[in-house]
Amino acid sequence: MLLDSGTTLTLLAEPFYTMAKAAVLNQTANLPRVADRGRFEACFQASSGVRSAFPAMVLHFDGADMALPATSCFMQFEDGVVCWVVQRSPSLST
Repeated sequence: MLLDSGTTLTLLAEPFYTMAKAAVLNQTANLPRVADRGRFEACFQASSGVRSAFPAMVLHFDGADMALPATSCFMQFEDGVVCWVVQRSPSLST
């Protein structure tokens, strides 16, 4: 695992990515989904007044938690479209 606070995206390895995405989709089930934007697989139609509907994330480590606010995990791409910007980490061959 590599944590890089200068990287603009959060990358999660499998199976953590799939589990986190399922949790995001569960917590945003009341928002209408729209087509994915490139590599961003969870996009929603949301007015600016609904931004509070997006959940924050907490990464749990042994002995510490790292809170990621919703503004670090979701980004507005076009007028009214907000995407979860966490991405699946590319597989590394050993």
